[in-house]
Amino acid sequence: MPLNSTLATVLLSVVLASSGASQPAAQPPSANPAEEEPGGPPESGLDAPPGDVPSYDAAIRASSRTAETLQGPLEGSWVLTGRGRRRLYRFQLADHGLGPGTIEGAWRDLRLAAPGVHSGLLSNVARDGGGLVFRFEEAGDPVTVTLRPAGAGWGGLMRGGGRTTRVSLKRG
Repeated sequence: MPLNSTLATVLLSVVLASSGASQPAAQPPSANPAEEEPGGPPESGLDAPPGDVPSYDAAIRASSRTAETLQGPLEGSWVLTGRGRRRLYRFQLADHGLGPGTIEGAWRDLRLAAPGVHSGLLSNVARDGGGLVFRFEEAGDPVTVTLRPAGAGWGGLMRGGGRTTRVSLKRG
């Protein structure tokens, strides 16, 4: 099942659990105003009973834990550094953890303050054996980052702009 369908199912179960679906449905308003109780319906939903708050909170916590189990190990924020630990790029990855082709992400050039052509979406993130390959374009120039596990992060090479730079990638 695709991730979006799974999350939709989890969220739907939370909504149903918190809506009091096991309680009898409220009766529709009477067509005859004389049959309505004095004072009529409340002006806003603020006067409505809150429902089963502890069950709702428990369902939200369970949904959050379920969503976290669907995330892969690359989920989150990463910083690519070059020579002298100079910060080059920030990547925000969504790792759906479901096999090849399931990592998406965005990038931003940390060397430049101006957004625009210096940030965007990764055009491709691929698991390559035990490594990773990121591809994107910055100002029309293709950039490829090839990484292998190294210590507490990743190490490898970045190719772009006619240059090859040794880089490392760590959570950040």
